[in-house]
This record gives sequence, C-alpha cells and structure tokens, in this order.
Amino acid sequence: FRSEIGLSGRVRPVSHSDARLKEAAKLGFTEAWLPARAGGQTRRAARSGDGITTTPIAYLSELVERLAPADRRRMRRIAAAP
Repeated sequence: FRSEIGLSGRVRPVSHSDARLKEAAKLGFTEAWLPARAGGQTRRAARSGDGITTTPIAYLSELVERLAPADRRRMRRIAAAP
C-alpha cells in the first residue's frame, strides 16, 4: 500500500486505494495508515470490509510518532521539558 509524501512531510492520497487495501488484506496486512481527508476533515480509525484497520494521518511525523516505542516517546517528552 502506498501513499505519496510531499517535501513538507504531508501524506497525499494515491489512486485506487480500495484495490490496494484489498490486495494488502490478501497479503496478510491488518493495519493501514491512510492520508487524512482534504479540507481539514479527518477519518477516524476504522475497520475496512477487508479486515484491515485504517488510521488517518496527515504528516509523516504522525506515523513516526505512532510507531515509536512508548518508552522512546516518554524520553522525548522528558528531554523537551524545561
């Protein structure tokens, strides 16, 4: 499953996302991160008809934050505290 990522880190949609989700399900994937909708509308985490949980993200940094281990996120907050 692919999305395009702009130079700013914004995640942009690609064509045929439904077909890509179906193929990902056939390959055994259970989770996918999709671009948030344009105009400020966001998708909520949902389960597609193919059994894949989809989660919206607007920027690559959101994905990195979600995938970072919890202890690493905690350490960043501690380091950033005044």
